[in-house]
Amino acid sequence: MSLDGDDDAARPRKDGRFRKGTSGNPRGRPRKKKPQGVWLPFDEKTERMLREDANRLLSFPDGSQRTVHETAIKQLGNAAAKGKPWALRQYFELHLGFERNDKKAYDEFAQTAIEHKLFWTEELTRRKRLGITDPGQLPHPDDIIIDPQTYEVRVEGPATNEQKEFWDLWWGRAQELEEEIRELEEDLKKEPDDTILKDDLEHNKRLLALIPERIKNWPSAKKRSSR
Repeated sequence: MSLDGDDDAARPRKDGRFRKGTSGNPRGRPRKKKPQGVWLPFDEKTERMLREDANRLLSFPDGSQRTVHETAIKQLGNAAAKGKPWALRQYFELHLGFERNDKKAYDEFAQTAIEHKLFWTEELTRRKRLGITDPGQLPHPDDIIIDPQTYEVRVEGPATNEQKEFWDLWWGRAQELEEEIRELEEDLKKEPDDTILKDDLEHNKRLLALIPERIKNWPSAKKRSSR
């Protein structure tokens, strides 16, 4: 009942009441505006400052130190691991970018290596036919291996003169050790109880095992030695 005794005056009009099943605020609560990030102009000054700041060391309570760049990547990875959509998107975009760059670099390497192999295989054949001296081109075309199944291209030999000196030294030593091992094994067949021969054989095998397999299986050197 109203204070003045008029009940009808205290009631809202029917046309002004909320209808059953209908929201009194159909548009809903207005969304809060997200804070906008601060965008820096991409110019030389900004790039220089960002590069310098990326290497700034930060100290952490556990005593460790990381650069700003490392910390940012770690935080991005943590956010992605928690399933944050924005972090997952950025994390995978970064990885896809790395894969694209790796593929581009590999494709350029493979193309250059294949062209090098084709050209120098033909050139060395021509020089041999005409009796012209081999220029010792590096890498040797025989050391550029193309896998016929996967089309993977790899170089199994030296690519510089300094590397070739190293490979020549250890490949030659491997040949000497393999020859000595064969001779010792033949001698042991005649004198199976000779402890000195056994010790020498084991010693040479240990030395041979220290030489990398890729040097012992050097394609162009094996081809030269078989001629």
